[in-house]
Amino acid sequence: MWINARGYVMFRMDGRDKLIHRHVMEAYLGRPLTVDEVVHHKDGNRLNNQLDNLEIMYQGDHARRHLKRMDVLRGRKGQSKGIPTIAFCIVCPRFFIKPSCRRSRTCSRYCQVRLGWQRRARVPHR
Repeated sequence: MWINARGYVMFRMDGRDKLIHRHVMEAYLGRPLTVDEVVHHKDGNRLNNQLDNLEIMYQGDHARRHLKRMDVLRGRKGQSKGIPTIAFCIVCPRFFIKPSCRRSRTCSRYCQVRLGWQRRARVPHR
């Protein structure tokens, strides 16, 4: 087992790297998680993978929960310097954490390139 760059515990099973908190939830449910299901650490500690600390959520609900937490950090009037925000990518239907210093409306370089292609082809984005 090891800790990845984002602070999650990982392990290797059947030649594939897996996040242990997702594996614990899959074992409890008795089925694999769907693509849009997220396992949330209730106490915010990514190293605490006990079943009573984990809950399953959909991506949108998970993003909203963290948006509420970010609003508390930022205060009511909006962004302050140095605090990241959760934004919605205008190319793919995905939420992403955007540093306050970045003005991008896309979640990745890949989506940024796709957005440029859509603009050149005059394809309306989502």
